[in-house]
Amino acid sequence: MKLQKRRSGDQYSEHKKSPGRLHTWKNDRKAGGGAYRHQCINKSVVPRAWKAFQTTGRAVRKVVGGRPRTTTAADDPYIILQAKRDQRQSASFITQQLSTATRRQVSRFTVARRLHKGGLFARSPERCLPLKVDHRRHRLQWCREHKNWTTVNGVVSSLRMRVGSVPEAIINAF
Repeated sequence: MKLQKRRSGDQYSEHKKSPGRLHTWKNDRKAGGGAYRHQCINKSVVPRAWKAFQTTGRAVRKVVGGRPRTTTAADDPYIILQAKRDQRQSASFITQQLSTATRRQVSRFTVARRLHKGGLFARSPERCLPLKVDHRRHRLQWCREHKNWTTVNGVVSSLRMRVGSVPEAIINAF
């Protein structure tokens, strides 16, 4: 049987649950360990795999590494469901709901990543209030009146608004 390499440095696993190849490698280790050097694997891999096979019946070791997850596999669909229920919710609000439901602290960035994996994107709260219809109309009217202004007119106008009156020497300087 051919062994498959999971990751470099990790253990090898067989296609079937037969310990034949592992048993051969274990005996080779006792004889001198030439197969280990030939296959470029660490000597501790085969005994660990042999022990796992004897206890579980499989020679595959779960690859565990990195930081532990703050959310469980059950939390991820919950986050997506909360976002779909009310699409105006921010990631911070969903984080608060999840923290009260699970009694675990989760970062809003984690919630945003889980939403992104689910095909959704985190909502960010608006920085300012949206303009009302009257505001838009007055703004458009002001823009139409001042569309031919040059930079000088804008500077003089802003100075008049700040100071009140602008001396003629400053106006002539532009």
